[in-house]
Amino acid sequence: MREVVDADVAGPRVMASLVGGFAALALLVAAVGIYGVVLYAAGQRARETAVRVALGATRASLLRHLLRETAMLAGFGMVVGAALIAAASRSMTAVVGPSASIDALTLAIGTMTMVFALTVASAIPALKAARVDPLRALRVE
Repeated sequence: MREVVDADVAGPRVMASLVGGFAALALLVAAVGIYGVVLYAAGQRARETAVRVALGATRASLLRHLLRETAMLAGFGMVVGAALIAAASRSMTAVVGPSASIDALTLAIGTMTMVFALTVASAIPALKAARVDPLRALRVE
């Protein structure tokens, strides 16, 4: 009986593994994209960062400032994403049935995973920007 059950659930198990793998890949691509955008934005603001350091801003205050800006954008993105998830869930429920309804635990885990990925992806460029030498950054331009 165990072999029959294993054979019966083999297809859905493979599909679930594929979906999980693609979700992990999508998370990685999103984190790399966030890292790139934040790194580019920090590079564009190197002069501003250098002036702040030259005027006495501490590295901790610079880091807080850069992370706060990133967190505000991420919060906006999560609100928009939650609204899109709700809309997609309603339209999928109409097509597929009640099995496509919003699972709060899955939504919370996905959101927390993205918050963690965003924090890591934005902390690295923020740390690099906070370590910038003000004289070198001001001489560049």
